[in-house]
Amino acid sequence: GADARDAGEADAEGYHGWRCLCAGGCGAAYCSLACRAEDWGAGGHELVCAGPHDEAHPLVELERAARESHESFGAAAAALAAAAAAADHEAAVARLGALRRPTVPWWELQAVGMAPKRARRVVAECRAQAAEAHAMFRVGMMYEGGVDEGSAALAQDAWVGVLGALETARVPLSLPPPALGHCIERLAAIERGEAPKGDAERLAAVLDAVVRVAAEAPAADGACASDSDSDSDDYASSDYDDASDIEGDVETTAAGADATGGADGGSAAGVGAAGTAGAYQAAGADRGRANAEADPVSAGADGAARAERRCRDLLATWSADAASLCPLRGVDAVGLMPPEAEMRHSCVPNCQLEARWEPLLATAAERDAAATAAGGGEARYDAFRGRVVVDAIALRDIAEGEELTVAMVATNATAEGRAAAMAARGLPSPCGCARCTFERAGRDAAAVGAASDVRLLADLATEEGRHDEAAALHAERQARATDGAAIADAGYARGAALMAANRWADAHRVWREAAEACPEHSLLAGVEAKRRAYSCAASAFRPLPKGFADACATHRLSPLHRVVVTPPLLSAEQCAAIVSAAEAAAEARGGWTTSRHYGVPTTDVPLAEVPEALAVFREAWARALAPALAALFPDAVEGVPASRLRVHDAFVVRYDSAERRGLPRHRDEAQISATLALNAPPAYAGGGTHFPALGRAIDASNVGGAVLFEGGAVEHAGEVITAGTRYIVAIFAGAGEGED
Repeated sequence: GADARDAGEADAEGYHGWRCLCAGGCGAAYCSLACRAEDWGAGGHELVCAGPHDEAHPLVELERAARESHESFGAAAAALAAAAAAADHEAAVARLGALRRPTVPWWELQAVGMAPKRARRVVAECRAQAAEAHAMFRVGMMYEGGVDEGSAALAQDAWVGVLGALETARVPLSLPPPALGHCIERLAAIERGEAPKGDAERLAAVLDAVVRVAAEAPAADGACASDSDSDSDDYASSDYDDASDIEGDVETTAAGADATGGADGGSAAGVGAAGTAGAYQAAGADRGRANAEADPVSAGADGAARAERRCRDLLATWSADAASLCPLRGVDAVGLMPPEAEMRHSCVPNCQLEARWEPLLATAAERDAAATAAGGGEARYDAFRGRVVVDAIALRDIAEGEELTVAMVATNATAEGRAAAMAARGLPSPCGCARCTFERAGRDAAAVGAASDVRLLADLATEEGRHDEAAALHAERQARATDGAAIADAGYARGAALMAANRWADAHRVWREAAEACPEHSLLAGVEAKRRAYSCAASAFRPLPKGFADACATHRLSPLHRVVVTPPLLSAEQCAAIVSAAEAAAEARGGWTTSRHYGVPTTDVPLAEVPEALAVFREAWARALAPALAALFPDAVEGVPASRLRVHDAFVVRYDSAERRGLPRHRDEAQISATLALNAPPAYAGGGTHFPALGRAIDASNVGGAVLFEGGAVEHAGEVITAGTRYIVAIFAGAGEGED
């Protein structure tokens, strides 16, 4: 099919390169011949396909009107054509029309928020355009599609109803890149022996070209592509036998993405540049990346095997997080899903809608049968036939009999922004939910009736980063609580919100008071146990040695933030003792764990559980670490002296070049963070704390030295180690409350 592809024509099997296009010639792209056949018949595409007709045909004019004025016209035509093709088409049409909520005409929704004079003009224009588009649709369906003049699908009420549903009941869909699925199946066919081994080199060439194009494109807004080199720099200049084939496949891949993706899908190259450069730097601890950085693929059997490995590593990485790591373009679309779309809107929903792809063919026999039914073709394409399924995912515990609600506008918008968005979709505003009630009352928590709604609003504020507001709402929960357990639950959540708001002293005060109300509360007991484990007597703290600050190296990240590298605070013998004790403790508990930190899963052992290591750490904390943090970062720790600093968490972290090699970008739950080096090169290669604002990693130059920074405010990552094993102590600290 190479000649047909280059000529833009279909080959004998109906494929244009790797794409399957509409047989009518309208340009619609399909994942397989079977998919195309299904849409042509049961999907109703035959009734509205503009491909076979000349420029003056009503269906061509309708397509032009949708492109130049309102995309909703094309979507409405597709939905009604599918309903008309259904066995019980009248019921299908009625179901579509019933989705419109409320019954505000489509053209009036187009003028929401406009000045009266302009609104009248827009309403008149949109009404006329809708009527003209309906006439085109009706004529095209009757005289070319053969639809009966009295069909419910052709009625004006049906047309207006579906247009309204597209405004008020649409479900946004975002699906993985179809091309990714094709590549995965192509590789699977090579591995199964159903395709020549040499195809692996051609596939590797295509994938590397995709990465190269993505890396060369401008980075998306806010991306720091300069923080790291492209993952495939080693492959960008690789020589392949058939350069023309590479260029051809890149061209068809890009065109296929454009044909499949939605109009608002964004730049695939831009997303790829940000995702590939930025996310690889952040997620660096990936065995697949290590293999992907091997030598370029060479010719021959060994080259085919290496190409196969290269494809496997790239596709596995892309599949793990297609949204941020895959440079291929996904599908952005809008669906009308009757059961889901009938859910009522709420600004504090208990559900969210998630779209996923559900394959219908799983076995080789099913693939072959589908290929035969489609009139030939290669079975590997048909492996990706399937359907879109929309799931309602519970966002919290839902009581029996509680109404299911979803957010039909962005809930992180302001009250004014949500009101405008709801009005544009014909939804009542305010909607009457707890959040609208709270905001209408000037954000007074006392105005919220049910205690469960207060907690709901507090959780929402936490999710959206409004931590002070979350703390105030949890305080309202505490005030309403009547038993010790409820007071403790609300107190623990309030303290966590205060911690997130960087109000450490207040957080520790709230936790202490809540623990006094309910000593048996497990989470508060854990906080208290850590406080006791890391606390030192006030008399144990010492002033910093003279000249200590001069011996430190300072790296400025911004006018407000810096990184300080200290001279050794522990001896090599003390560091070795901590490592030995941590390894023994890990072995006793069945190995190192990554379960303590969900967001950034370090491989660690908490110091509080290793008495031998804890004793060494406490001495170093009082003698040097706490005085250094208080002296070097007074603003970050609220100006308290060293004896008032509190360790929120401290743990030995193990980076292994064969397993956990690094950490993605993140911020800590700390006012001040410290990484204490327990070993140094040549015990490992690479490593250090990577600061995107600096563009490189910083590591303590000597065993026992520390890297100090404002971990809650400064984004950082664990730089990948390339050999050996690296050990550090990670410390999260901040201001405490009460006495020294």
